[in-house]
Amino acid sequence: MVKVMSSNIILLKDIQENNLNLTEIILPGGHTPYIISLEFANELLDAMYLNNQIHTISLEKQPYINNQFIIKLADLLSNKSTITRLSLNSCPLITNIGIAALASMLERNTSLISLGLSIESLDEASFNLLSKALGNNNTLKELELRNMAIKPNIEIIKAIANILKTNTTLTSLHIFEYLVQLDDISLEMITDAIKYNFHIISLGNKEYWFEVYSYELHKFLDEPRFQPIRSYLKRNEQIIISSPIQQANMIGSVKNNTRIVPTLLEVGLFAVKAHIKEGYIQENMLEQLPLDLKILF
Repeated sequence: MVKVMSSNIILLKDIQENNLNLTEIILPGGHTPYIISLEFANELLDAMYLNNQIHTISLEKQPYINNQFIIKLADLLSNKSTITRLSLNSCPLITNIGIAALASMLERNTSLISLGLSIESLDEASFNLLSKALGNNNTLKELELRNMAIKPNIEIIKAIANILKTNTTLTSLHIFEYLVQLDDISLEMITDAIKYNFHIISLGNKEYWFEVYSYELHKFLDEPRFQPIRSYLKRNEQIIISSPIQQANMIGSVKNNTRIVPTLLEVGLFAVKAHIKEGYIQENMLEQLPLDLKILF
């Protein structure tokens, strides 16, 4: 149940006392009644250390949240396993100092599945920090990384491609605004990264696209140069809904021995291994796999 409070004292009390009806803190800074001071933001974090009920924190567009707050928040998330969703989109005072703290947190956190980090300070250094961290994170599924203030250069594109190549759990990476600005060389880098990524199914918030930018989205997806990306995303949707054995076969069918690395292939076969371990399928069922895939077991 979502509960957004304008009374700071009541909200802090509910957090500290683990109010069972309070599971999400949503304080959109774009609406004046919900703008919070830095002092209250820090009090909120102190209270969160005592709470085991809240799983979502959204502080989008909060004008006073700064790097010191983010460092403290990152420490909380590094030691707390109950929070699964965090949004800091459009918080203007977050810079690379805060990004570095969040990147370090992502390497240790095992609970976050969704992170909104679309802020104007995102630059090459930010993307490189996050790219390295996400290579060691195996729980995050949704990530928003956008900065409309700058045009993506080759270093940002390399970092995005590296995220797609090394992270093994993301299903949604919101970079649509970057894609529409790419030249052919940069687009080829992203396409090549997605080709052997078997879990990404979205490069943006689909619902948002279709409701607000339906015409622009269709025009974008219909361009011939974006068709390979579109086909790979659709392929991954089919992999996700298929059975473990079908997953392995589908991934094996697009395997290129001269280019794909074993770690990427094993990502797609993880479901098979997990099902064997839990006893849902028998090992003799692996006889259905192609010979070049059996050796991985």
